[in-house]
Amino acid sequence: MVADRLQESGLLYRHQFGSVKGRSATEAALRVVTRAQRCMAGEGAVGWNFWDVKVGFQNVREEDVIRELEKLEEGKKWIPWVKEFFRAREFELEWDGKVRGKGKTNIGAPQGSPLSLVIFLIWMAPIITKMEEALKNRWPTFDLELLSYMDDLHLGVSIWERIMARGIKMDEVLDEADKIVNRIAAENHLPLEDSKHERLILQKKRRKKNKDVKWVKWLGIIMDESLTFKEHWKARIKKARAMLAQFNGLGNSQWGISASSWRQIYTGMIRAIALWGSELGWREQRDWEKDFKQLQYQALKKCVNATHGSKIELVSQIAGVESPRMALDAAQVRLMGKIMRDTTALGDLMFEDGTGRNEEAGREWDDFGQEYTVGSDGFTSVLTAIQSKAGVLKEEGHEKMSYGGRVEKIEVPEVKLQAQADSKAEVWMEAINQARECCDATGVYADGSMNEDGMVGGGWYVEGGKRLGGVTLGKLATVWDGEVCGVRGALEDVPSEANVLILSDSQAAIAAVKKAGHTGKARTRDLKIVMEGIRERQFRLGPNAVSFGWVKAHNELHGNEEADRLAKEATNLYSEDPQITEGGLKQAWKRMREKERRVKGAGMGRVVKWNRKARVTYVQCRTGKCNLKAWRHKIGKTEDPDCRKCGRYAETGKHVALVCTHGEDIGRRWSTWEDMDDRARWARKEKDEKGFYTVDLVETFFSKIDLR
Repeated sequence: MVADRLQESGLLYRHQFGSVKGRSATEAALRVVTRAQRCMAGEGAVGWNFWDVKVGFQNVREEDVIRELEKLEEGKKWIPWVKEFFRAREFELEWDGKVRGKGKTNIGAPQGSPLSLVIFLIWMAPIITKMEEALKNRWPTFDLELLSYMDDLHLGVSIWERIMARGIKMDEVLDEADKIVNRIAAENHLPLEDSKHERLILQKKRRKKNKDVKWVKWLGIIMDESLTFKEHWKARIKKARAMLAQFNGLGNSQWGISASSWRQIYTGMIRAIALWGSELGWREQRDWEKDFKQLQYQALKKCVNATHGSKIELVSQIAGVESPRMALDAAQVRLMGKIMRDTTALGDLMFEDGTGRNEEAGREWDDFGQEYTVGSDGFTSVLTAIQSKAGVLKEEGHEKMSYGGRVEKIEVPEVKLQAQADSKAEVWMEAINQARECCDATGVYADGSMNEDGMVGGGWYVEGGKRLGGVTLGKLATVWDGEVCGVRGALEDVPSEANVLILSDSQAAIAAVKKAGHTGKARTRDLKIVMEGIRERQFRLGPNAVSFGWVKAHNELHGNEEADRLAKEATNLYSEDPQITEGGLKQAWKRMREKERRVKGAGMGRVVKWNRKARVTYVQCRTGKCNLKAWRHKIGKTEDPDCRKCGRYAETGKHVALVCTHGEDIGRRWSTWEDMDDRARWARKEKDEKGFYTVDLVETFFSKIDLR
């Protein structure tokens, strides 16, 4: 808790990443790459310097940390905790397996505590600030940004002016910047590792294949001088293949690995290794996708026991795993969802409100960076490419990204109504009236809804029916977003001079409002507007101007039923202001991924759970290879291609599974691969001494086929 509160105290440097809540290594890399790409798109010049702090935690000084805490009221509260944290600690000296002595020390921050990380960041923050100020004083016309990921420092020098960029010797600039940073580091007892200092001068034109490409590895991502990320993809694929080889050895052992385990190993480990940093390399994804497909094919062949030469897409569909292209896109969309939830790390580079630097040369953008006019790849920065990727599911064509953002921290009171969940409507109404009288507030009900087509709406109803309404959000939002939209409508509809008691049957919506007030971060645009509205009323009317209360859903409360009706009606209306929210984006892409995992005609992803004989036979029939006589005849292994059972037609997979008369004798009741995947139709309940269990008739059918 202390670590969390210190992070929220405002003592950290604005571009500190690593051990900061809501900020990842990928976001740090995305920031520096996006700035560089946009600068180079306008024929600017970009240079990078990298430093590493030597033995980081041991350098922290208690008096420096206390001095920083004393600057803010929130920091002063935690000074006693920090002093206790820096108390003298015992240690042991041990070598050759024996303890040789003991001692005490209070130097540096203790290792192994989550608080140590935050203390280290607080201690480094003023040092980084001094470095950045000195650099900007030296080059006031340059765009300089100093960024840290824990003990890794990165300096980005961007010269946007085309003529100025041509006359600058970037090597000399980086040399002098290195001297300035090292001088300030030495003055503040921050030792830098000389052997780990690196630099990279970015080149807009890609180098020829026969020349060595300069690159730097930072935060686990290999960044080359042209930002093609080819070296990074090669390294990630190599690591993933090495992991696959290790599991191959285990899979070929006596007990082996089950098909379901193979799928989990691939999706949870091997693919995760290959995907690290894939969000950044959108330019070379076509080349990398080819290697990724081969990696997935090698892994999933083991999973479904497919013969080499089977179609890559079909093997993935039988295994119930989405395509590599979908995995790459989904990785970018997940990152976009994270950015939409908290824009503090990249908000100044977004296009949502015109504050970002728009150096996308030769392109025309809408307000949210979703449209472009020229260019072979359509984009000049990876961040804009990810924004566009996230918006490809537009239903109406004019949805806007619903970004969250920072809000002022406030306390949002919640009223506990004196009624039980199973109480009747009269009891609830009496409890609500008591709460209204206590708060001297107008009662307002808010609700959200989603129809069968996925359209989301929010509704609100002011007691007495004098004010009510509903808003349609579109298909790329969640019911939670509808609830928050209803709260926003209620706040905006009630006169500004009145106290408000907002009643909702969504505990999640109430919790989100309270959390936003506590953390100062709103997940969506509507939630941000709600928090600003609450703060405005509190400023005028006092801390209890807006309060929330939970009511039981569908208990015949007139106001709640009316809000629910208005929300449902809104789902059938045309949306004038449709949104793409973080939750809606994730749900939409989850449905797309699920669609690729459950392909009708390829087993719907259930084949890997069958017994081995049924699975192997199904895969042979579906791919048309292995022991089928028609296939063996094609490759010259047998002279007779006819079916070993009926002898009338060639023994293809389709014939064995769908046509052969022998199949009817062993339980076939379908005529196409798609009919075979109607799981509800071919599931039967049977009973044994242990009770009821479900039998898949398709699995039973393939278990009875003998292709040996």
